[in-house]
Amino acid sequence: MAEVDFLDQMFVEIWNMFAEMFPTFDSSKIVCGYQNTQPLPIDGIVITFITETDLDQLSYSEVTNPDLISQTVTVQTAVKTMMQVDCYGDLGQARARQIATMFKNPYACERLQSCKPLDYRPPKNLSFVNEASEYEARWMVEIDMQYNPHYTYRQESTKTITVDINPL
Repeated sequence: MAEVDFLDQMFVEIWNMFAEMFPTFDSSKIVCGYQNTQPLPIDGIVITFITETDLDQLSYSEVTNPDLISQTVTVQTAVKTMMQVDCYGDLGQARARQIATMFKNPYACERLQSCKPLDYRPPKNLSFVNEASEYEARWMVEIDMQYNPHYTYRQESTKTITVDINPL
């Protein structure tokens, strides 16, 4: 069974969407959170996936070639993840507002393939004092996203079975 990083797929799609939304913004300043040995970009946008919750209890299985002894089975589940988007700098509030607006209308649903937006919380001002004792503007938007991780594996089965009952 191959390992797939679904959050990485989502990040790449969201990164591309933000690059389209802000065409004059240096897209190298759109980064994934929690990058060791990487300083945050000045006036950047940081995308971090914070929590996950299962949305369903039963997994969906699709059996291919049910007439064959060797089959592949696909198992899927629905997951809600909370994505935190931090927008830094003088335009942080404007970018956070645009991101929240675009995730609340069909634009994000049509643009994103690996995930879909469910809900968002309005932008919050989380300005802070940095290491130089200066105020730094930071606006945060929390967006709930759904994605459906799926995994395919091989399964052996049989076409017939014989059951004998031993006498007592």
